[in-house]
Amino acid sequence: MNRSILIPIVSLSILSGCVSTSEVYQKAGKLKYEAEPKNERLISLMASRIKPNLKDPDSLKNLKVSSQYKCYASNMGIPDNISPKFDYGYWCYNFSYNATNSYGGYVPGNDFAVYYNGNLYSPSQIGETIRKSDDVWVYHTQ
Repeated sequence: MNRSILIPIVSLSILSGCVSTSEVYQKAGKLKYEAEPKNERLISLMASRIKPNLKDPDSLKNLKVSSQYKCYASNMGIPDNISPKFDYGYWCYNFSYNATNSYGGYVPGNDFAVYYNGNLYSPSQIGETIRKSDDVWVYHTQ
């Protein structure tokens, strides 16, 4: 078979197997989530994660949850790389804070964490690509 014909046929067959985002959102809506933790617990867990990485750990101020949403581990298979991998999801959090830099001035900082089994993890600690349940274009990788 001629290669100029083979490449479009293979490409078309791969694309026709792709899952739609509306299907993914339906699957994500059916995932099981653990109870959402209280903000006080999240702040305490995140402070213990952030402080060891600061020049002055005692300078951490105004640590707060800036956004929260349901998320899930992405399948990352071919041709479906956006569907949920498991039958459960996670709670995802963006945090913001202020801390001193090397010159002693307060500067803003931010961090992302996934709440799973009572603790906060980075996507690399979980070992998965994490996607927002209602927007597959928002994701965090290992």
